[in-house]
Amino acid sequence: MVERHIEKIILAVCVLLLVYAVFHWGFSSPLVIEVITGSRGRVESAPPDKADPVLLKAAEEIENRSMADRSPPPSPVPDYAGQLRRLQSPSVPPVQIVISLPPPLPLPGDPNTPLDLAKMGMKEIEAIIPKPGKPQVMVDREFTQKDPEPVDVLTSHVAATFNWGELVKRLNKALEQTAIFPEVVVVRVEAQIRERRLDGDWGPERVVTMTRIPQTDRDGSEITPPTVPEFDGNNFDEVNGAISDLKEQWQESILQPDYWNIWWTTQEWNTWLIHLPPNPISERIEKEREEEEEAEKAAERAADRSARAPTQRRTGRATRDRRTRGRSREEAEYAEMARREMEAQERFAEEMERRARGDRGRGRRDTGRGPRDRRILRRDSARAPTDVPPPKVPEITPLQEQLEDGLLLFWFHHTELEGLKEYQYRVRLVLVNPLITYSGNVKNDDDAKQPVVASPWSDWSVPFSAPQMTEFFAISPMGSRRAVRVEVFTRGRGQWVKKSFLVAEGEMIGGTRSVRVPNPEDGTLESEDMDFSTGAVAVRLDFNKTVKRRKISVKTVEMVYMDAKGRLKTRVAAADKASPRYKQLKEEVSRAKAAALAAVGYGR
Repeated sequence: MVERHIEKIILAVCVLLLVYAVFHWGFSSPLVIEVITGSRGRVESAPPDKADPVLLKAAEEIENRSMADRSPPPSPVPDYAGQLRRLQSPSVPPVQIVISLPPPLPLPGDPNTPLDLAKMGMKEIEAIIPKPGKPQVMVDREFTQKDPEPVDVLTSHVAATFNWGELVKRLNKALEQTAIFPEVVVVRVEAQIRERRLDGDWGPERVVTMTRIPQTDRDGSEITPPTVPEFDGNNFDEVNGAISDLKEQWQESILQPDYWNIWWTTQEWNTWLIHLPPNPISERIEKEREEEEEAEKAAERAADRSARAPTQRRTGRATRDRRTRGRSREEAEYAEMARREMEAQERFAEEMERRARGDRGRGRRDTGRGPRDRRILRRDSARAPTDVPPPKVPEITPLQEQLEDGLLLFWFHHTELEGLKEYQYRVRLVLVNPLITYSGNVKNDDDAKQPVVASPWSDWSVPFSAPQMTEFFAISPMGSRRAVRVEVFTRGRGQWVKKSFLVAEGEMIGGTRSVRVPNPEDGTLESEDMDFSTGAVAVRLDFNKTVKRRKISVKTVEMVYMDAKGRLKTRVAAADKASPRYKQLKEEVSRAKAAALAAVGYGR
């Protein structure tokens, strides 16, 4: 009976043992750990999950106790009263105390003069600043390489000089008995303009808004020069930081701002400096260069004379040309005339032969296309020579050399002028106040707070007129149509262009017309609308006007017109065609066309 149930009995015993083990070790484990709980070695029992915080607390207590045990004993307080009594006792020799001081500032006169430094005021500083020289002006209508596209702008470039050396000399003399060591720094250039009124008097001056290429950072954002703040006694570092930044980073941009390139008559972009007004620095450099070239030529002539001297001494006379050697003077002259005549005949024969072949254009390429197709020729050779003079860029010394030499050249650009009006400019420099931050060395505390001081205004420039945008001339009568042919000139893309108009009584003179001008990007000729408006109106035409030319009476046409300002004026065709201004403008147009054809047909 038992043997049959032995397996069940063993299985039941194992189940009971398993239940006991799970209950004893899983739910009610009596396991604990003995840990140290104090700095004196006290031990307590704690379950495993509570052991780490108890040990950390005990370690902190032991560390604090050990640090307290190592603290040094308090230092004894010296007996200062006893030392003072011993020093005052007559039995003790006196103690010699040596104080090291920096040497006093050098003062003129007697070396025993006490250190009593002078103080300076703002009025004295303003009185010693020299005024700039009279401004020089160059004004023209320019085709300017502005972004995003070039534009025609009426621009004036104004330049003036400032006696920098004299300013430094006066400041040093005025401040030599003070503790002030100024920084001579330019903050900005200021200018004023005034316009002549119709009654002949000058109108009120107004501030000039200057134009320049903006300064940008790496992100393309515009940056401006720093502003020197007013000194309040606590911002010394801020004030001096702004002054240092102006001196080291911004002087050239303030005094000599850059400007966009302009399109020149030779069909190329050029620096705006070709329109820099005359100035003493450029004139001095040009004079020095001419003197050097003259000295080089004189040296070459002297060397040439010395090289010919032995031959002349051997022959006893100057060496003659082989063609004239051994002949009389008359025979030599006759031979020379015959030679020139023969060369002229040869040139004439060559010209006739070229015309017979149909090659009427000297140096013209045979492309198989008509003259109008020359605008699309590839630019694969050097530009053909034209009679357009190349632009001359005046030379100037670097800014630092100008400061060292004592004569400073500065300029600005202005683009807010109107044609047919007369203007004047005057300028001044705004400098950092030499007394700023020197609170204890000025006569008035406000003199050390003011950030800037200005020079006196310069004299007004010579009056100048902005050039007309358009000019027109009566050329010939058209009696059958009761009209007159008028040629109107205007500036576009940096060059003069013209267009003819038929004008009858009561009609406006000029208008918008299409002309062919070179594209600045690739040099090709393109048609573009140009504004030839003059603002004038033809009032009356007289086709029987009699004038005398070389004591001969001739008939011509007279046009009475009202200009843009409402004034009645007259134009006589015979006088307009013979006027020097008309001939000059025609020559300008011809030169521009020649340069454009050379640039397109021969490459550039």
